Amino acid sequence: MEVIDGKVAFKVSGILPGNPDFYPRWDNDGNGYDYSTFFKKWVTTMQLPIETGHRWYNGVSHYIRWGRKFASVQYGKHTFEDCWERIQEIPSGDITDIYCPGVGMVRSSNAETAKYGTIWELILEDFHEPIEG
Repeated sequence: MEVIDGKVAFKVSGILPGNPDFYPRWDNDGNGYDYSTFFKKWVTTMQLPIETGHRWYNGVSHYIRWGRKFASVQYGKHTFEDCWERIQEIPSGDITDIYCPGVGMVRSSNAETAKYGTIWELILEDFHEPIEG
């Protein structure tokens, strides 16, 4: 956990070599934010309501929208229900993520990297249910 601009956020590191750390957080309003180390400010990464077509400006560079709802998706050994597609509309190529309740992101596909001759994709391979305390 880190405190940035007076707000508590998780620190996520090492997803891709050379990529900066990122700092997601959620507020009581139900919206999700990430601290942009490039822009030096909080950007809106998720916004209610979660419904097909809902679109918002992230606050610095591009629009994001909710896409399709999936009754279920399967990645690795697990099937997840009631998942949503979130699309970041980036001029050089969309970034499409699949989010599922109680898990978070289970898949991310980045078409923006096509300009470098590749498209990367992250897929959740394994997951365990939360441990009840």
